[in-house]
Amino acid sequence: CYPWKPTCDLLGSMPPKTGGPPKVVAKSLEQAVEALTTDETVKRLDVRYRKLGDAGAEKLASCLAQNTTLTKLELDYNSIGAEGAARIAEALATNRALTHLYLCNNTIDDEGAACFAALLEANQTLKEIFLASNRIGEAGAQQILEALKTTGAVLNIDLGFQNINMDTSTEIRKTIEVNRRKAKEAGDKAKAEQGDD
Repeated sequence: CYPWKPTCDLLGSMPPKTGGPPKVVAKSLEQAVEALTTDETVKRLDVRYRKLGDAGAEKLASCLAQNTTLTKLELDYNSIGAEGAARIAEALATNRALTHLYLCNNTIDDEGAACFAALLEANQTLKEIFLASNRIGEAGAQQILEALKTTGAVLNIDLGFQNINMDTSTEIRKTIEVNRRKAKEAGDKAKAEQGDD
């Protein structure tokens, strides 16, 4: 995920790096909740390094379930464990806007990984999920792998720096490559059909 801390001290917009919508950086849980509930223009929300824990993750999750505009959520370095992961996964199961989720450097274990595996099967909108440097082991990675095989929606996943067997990591990478190829083929087919009209 990111080796640096946010540079904005106040809730506000940062210019995008690549022409996307501006990023809102929340200095506190309260500012993050306010951004999610009162500003329908927020597409990218950075809530990294805010010590949210599971209780804060639960509060954010209640907002995510209702949000229809946010596409990118950054929750790295927040001490979010299995309970917080479960609440976030439940909220995103019905969310049809979020495409990128960052949860690196938290305390998510195999129980939390199981919640995200269920999320991947339920949500076809989420394209990229970053879970590196948590506490996910082989059991959690296997559940995520099975979910990735079931759904072809996820095009990028990061489970690095955890106690996961190399064979499982390789299988996850291969599954993601298949998903990307299928997504490209579907996109090419859709473009060709539009060209025929």
